[in-house]
Amino acid sequence: MSVELVKKNALTVIEEASNINAKYSFENLSKSLLEMQNTVKNFKINAPLIGLFSAGKSSILNKYLNIDLPVGIEAKTSVACEFVYDSDEYLEVVSDKNESSRKSIAELKDLTIENCSFVRMHLNSDKLMNLKDITIVDMPGLDSGYEQHNKAIKNYISSASYFIIIMDIENGTIKKSLLDFLKELDLYKLKFGFILSKYEQKEESDIEDIIKNTEETILNHIGEKVFVGKVSPHNSDIEDFENILSNMQTVDIAKNSLYSSLKLILEEDLLKELNRKLKYDRFDIEEINKNIRELEKKSQDIEKSIEKEAYFIKNKANNQLTDAILSDISNTLSENVDMLVMKAKENSESFGNTINQLVRPVIISSSDRHLKELFTEIYGRLQVNFDSIVGNLQIESVNFESLEVGNKQIDIGLSAIMGMATKYLPTTAVTVAGTLVTTAAVTSLTMATVAVPVIAALVLAFSPFIGDKLKSMREASQNEKIKSQILGSVIPNVLSQIRSKLESCIYEQTDAFIKAVREKFEIEQNNIKEALENAKKEKEASEKEFNEKQEILKADIEKTEKLILEIKE
Repeated sequence: MSVELVKKNALTVIEEASNINAKYSFENLSKSLLEMQNTVKNFKINAPLIGLFSAGKSSILNKYLNIDLPVGIEAKTSVACEFVYDSDEYLEVVSDKNESSRKSIAELKDLTIENCSFVRMHLNSDKLMNLKDITIVDMPGLDSGYEQHNKAIKNYISSASYFIIIMDIENGTIKKSLLDFLKELDLYKLKFGFILSKYEQKEESDIEDIIKNTEETILNHIGEKVFVGKVSPHNSDIEDFENILSNMQTVDIAKNSLYSSLKLILEEDLLKELNRKLKYDRFDIEEINKNIRELEKKSQDIEKSIEKEAYFIKNKANNQLTDAILSDISNTLSENVDMLVMKAKENSESFGNTINQLVRPVIISSSDRHLKELFTEIYGRLQVNFDSIVGNLQIESVNFESLEVGNKQIDIGLSAIMGMATKYLPTTAVTVAGTLVTTAAVTSLTMATVAVPVIAALVLAFSPFIGDKLKSMREASQNEKIKSQILGSVIPNVLSQIRSKLESCIYEQTDAFIKAVREKFEIEQNNIKEALENAKKEKEASEKEFNEKQEILKADIEKTEKLILEIKE
């Protein structure tokens, strides 16, 4: 199977679902299917290349693409650069507002993070033309600074990304900052390959030892075996880099990215509505009128239930969540205090970078864990309340081979809500290369949006503090005194600087969640009412016509169930 076949299958399912919907005109489904169709058509897998400064990324790309990009250019640009095939060679600059402008490739060196989001380099390259489903991305170095790194990484946090990590073999072992980044990728469940560059600097026996040690280090830190290869652009050997690209599990990535989103649409927007329609069509007109009146009365009870949970979630977020996340941050910084001592003795930039590298993954993983637990608890309780309030108007749980009742239904509903919640956030994250964020990645992406603004606040507020502290620290030659300063003053100040922004971000997340919950249940009520009204109209038609429509409806339900089962993730 190929990526094109995965896309073709997805488009076929979308077409069949659209044909079914043509008979019923479910409004939400029509919109979802159109958006999904565009996502499938524009689907590409991103392959971001990332490493520390002077790891050899530019040399590898120069050799692979047969171009002459200045070595070290990433240190000047500090923006992600995508390479795409085009017979017309030029540079496309994409702003934060997703507006594009055309420039010459020579102007790349003058671009900075302030005036663009990322760039696309259009090249007439056979290698790029043959890649088809993969977009190579030259990323800012891990040591390029807080804002540049955070912004670039945020753009490529997607289930449709496969990172290629580049490390200078001269380093021998993986640096702490690089290991932390690998753990961060693992948090997002992103796959990656690992390349040791400039192997001509080492003896053959040393190279094999370094490869083996690198494999073991990665396995010990993320619990997964990862391919580790070697390249030497100097010796015109980039075979392992090419092997990563050619052996990338593109089909699995495409399935994971596209099929999960499509299944959610079929389950939430089509199958549920078909079952609901089947049930309500069986009511007689008197029953339907009674249920419509009851639904209108009970809408106030549903709103009261949501308001009650909104108060609970905000109270818990204010009193418990922030402290829990800050505690995780404090523990991480304290556990790494010896490394912070060394970085503090180097310079303020190194110290600040290290704090950034330690804090960002903790914010992501901790907020992800705590918010997910809270959101699952709240939504589960609200769904039970909604079911009890609506009573026999709510359709039974869908029950067929690919679905389970209970927790599975809660997970499906929660995924839908997290997708809706993104539009209520101040900044909605969208991946580049025209690829929309898939529903499968929405939850982790939503939680991850907590980290970037918090780190930004940390940088702005903490930079002058670093300078003042380090001045006095350098005068104190003893490591214990520096450690005491970090534990007693620096870490509390870090937590203090983070707290207000963290509280604000958590408030934004919980507020967006409640708004999405309210929207979802309003849609549910409107859909129930619409189904009842339509059933009433159809009931007024002849009995024969009604029975025929019932049979068609049952057949469409069976078709939808088969469509869902045909999608293999």
